[in-house]
Amino acid sequence: MTRRAIPSALAAVIVCVAAAAQPAAAATLRADYRLAGTLEPSCCGAPALANIGDGNGFVADAVRGVRRPVLEFAAGGGVATASAGVVPSASYSIAALFRFDAIDGFRRVVDFQGGLLDAGLYNLDGQLAFFPFVSGQGDPAPIAADAYSQVVITRDGATGEVVGYVNGVPQVAFTDGGGDAVIGAVAGGSGGLRFFADDSSDNGGEQSAGAVARIRAWDGPLTPAEVASLEAPDPPPRPPAPPDPPAAAGPAPNGRPASDPARLTACLRTKRPCERRPPAGRGRLVMDAGVHARLAGRLTTPGGAPIAGASLEVLARTRMPGARRRTVGATTTDGAGRYSWPVPRGPSRDLAVTYRPFAGAPRAAARASARLLVRAPVALDVVPRVVRDGGRIEIRGALPGTPRPRPGKLVELQVRSRGGWRTFATTRAGRRTGRFAHTHDFPVAGTSRSYRLRATVPPDSAYPYATGHSRAVRIRIRAGR
Repeated sequence: MTRRAIPSALAAVIVCVAAAAQPAAAATLRADYRLAGTLEPSCCGAPALANIGDGNGFVADAVRGVRRPVLEFAAGGGVATASAGVVPSASYSIAALFRFDAIDGFRRVVDFQGGLLDAGLYNLDGQLAFFPFVSGQGDPAPIAADAYSQVVITRDGATGEVVGYVNGVPQVAFTDGGGDAVIGAVAGGSGGLRFFADDSSDNGGEQSAGAVARIRAWDGPLTPAEVASLEAPDPPPRPPAPPDPPAAAGPAPNGRPASDPARLTACLRTKRPCERRPPAGRGRLVMDAGVHARLAGRLTTPGGAPIAGASLEVLARTRMPGARRRTVGATTTDGAGRYSWPVPRGPSRDLAVTYRPFAGAPRAAARASARLLVRAPVALDVVPRVVRDGGRIEIRGALPGTPRPRPGKLVELQVRSRGGWRTFATTRAGRRTGRFAHTHDFPVAGTSRSYRLRATVPPDSAYPYATGHSRAVRIRIRAGR
């Protein structure tokens, strides 16, 4: 993509013209997804959202000063409307309250064409942009990393005017004569909306991990005043009727029996069960990407009696500099005090599980940790696989695991020699696409021979995966004509 910015001297004029073009007729709310532990809407009969990717999960997060449930997604993940027809395809308003972990470069916000085209709504270095037409020029940029922003886009079906807002303030506007902002205009698309996952074109991969707290859709363009009103905080809940005077009681216990202190174990497993008392270091698991793992263990009193029915909090931190520990889930112990929690697929992570003996307890009575190391996934192909003596081969491959380092990820190309693997060349997988390539010329040796080649991904502090290897590819070299 090439950044196309609105000149700052014209931006205010364009936004004012677009605002004046908004019709007086009020738009009606057609979908409201509050994402409080479910993908179902809270009103209006709209279909449920559908997950994109397998890294989504509901967690608790602070959204503009209020702790509440949100849907967290990995880079490449997001949500989509399960079917078309929630709002008119050419006249609508869409609002999304979300945060991105990264805002450098292009990061997809809304895809209108079912993942088939680059055109759509993006973050671009903290500015709102609709590629390929306009980009905001706010100073400072209105979108910040790891902070919730409300992005609204409106389209007037009568005039084709499109306006984009961040936190109630207009940022971009243009006349959509080509229908790039018409939902499902491209043949073969899904006919609905996709949020946060990029398209599958040549410029794919422009996306960020993050979380979304709310998505709404209206059947027409909102006015600037109506968009600004969306920034007002939700009204406080109505206070409940005064209850009968309760009997004196302490905080609600967590588990039977609630205990402070307590003993808690944690280990990671795939198919084989954890040991009853995993020794030190057994809370570490090294596995291939894409394998399903579970975090398991047991909660007991100091004397060894099981604590049943206790709620445990699960936390995770991606193993790379600057990553923060986040609450990613919860689990409950069974009658024997045992628990089991499915670990979502993703990169290497440090996991922890905590137990608080009473509701609202300021500190955990027990904590256990485990380390998940995921081998870097890498694919390799060689073309051709049969070549004449003195010929040339093209080595190609890809690293699907994200996030990748800014300068790209180093990949070692190796050949099987004398019972071991020897590196004969290095290359880098691109940060955005993950693809790599290398051309190799063979000297004339006058003999037929064969080699086994593979790609190896060495460890890197900026790449949250353990050393990974591709499958070996055999090539043959034929001597003579």
